[in-house]
Amino acid sequence: MPMGTYTDLLKIKPPATKAAQSTVWQRVPEQVNTRSPEHPNTRTGEHVNRRTPERPIGRQSYNVFLDQHEALKRLEAQSFLSGKSLSLSDMVRQALDDYIRKQS
Repeated sequence: MPMGTYTDLLKIKPPATKAAQSTVWQRVPEQVNTRSPEHPNTRTGEHVNRRTPERPIGRQSYNVFLDQHEALKRLEAQSFLSGKSLSLSDMVRQALDDYIRKQS
């Protein structure tokens, strides 16, 4: 059988299958919105599952030495393994409070 060209392949139609011929599309009924109508998109002032600190927290960016950061990460891992939850932020805030108290 001699090889044909790409245009010869385009002329060949695939065989029709029974599944393709018997497919009938039916419309599915739309679902009704069951949400409550009062204030559906208003924001609440609450954050779910967040603690409310006595002092407001602001996000700041400071440069630290890499060995300081690695030491803090080790302390964080040790506290996690011992069952405590001590984050990097907690440690830095505590260190800043100690430093400010010493300087005042």
